[in-house]
Amino acid sequence: MRTGMVAVIAVVGALLASSVVYAGWGWGDGWCMTGTGQNVSTQKMRSFQKDTLKLRENLMEKQLDLQDELSMDVPDGKKIAALRKEIINLQGQLQTAGDKYGMPGMGMGNGPGHRNMMNTGCGCGMCGW
Repeated sequence: MRTGMVAVIAVVGALLASSVVYAGWGWGDGWCMTGTGQNVSTQKMRSFQKDTLKLRENLMEKQLDLQDELSMDVPDGKKIAALRKEIINLQGQLQTAGDKYGMPGMGMGNGPGHRNMMNTGCGCGMCGW
């Protein structure tokens, strides 16, 4: 009887913990759109998104290329190094743009889209910044 009760409590606890993880409560570093918890006007965010669209698309493309290369049976080390260098450069450009719009830290793992192979963040998954 006691063992059964412990098992039931363990299962219920695991379900509750997984629902918290799934909902994302308590993780990330603030509001997902800015990544740093600061208040940013809608207009500034729209301007940032418009001005950095091509840059974010390029970043995502390079990240996917890197993921493809890393998943190969025999990855090309030189190509991986070149892609990583390009990704770092693009992230730096995004960070500079974020500073311009009053959103410091954008592009360096503080914003959405970074629950991927290289960074952490709130992880909207499609933004690449």
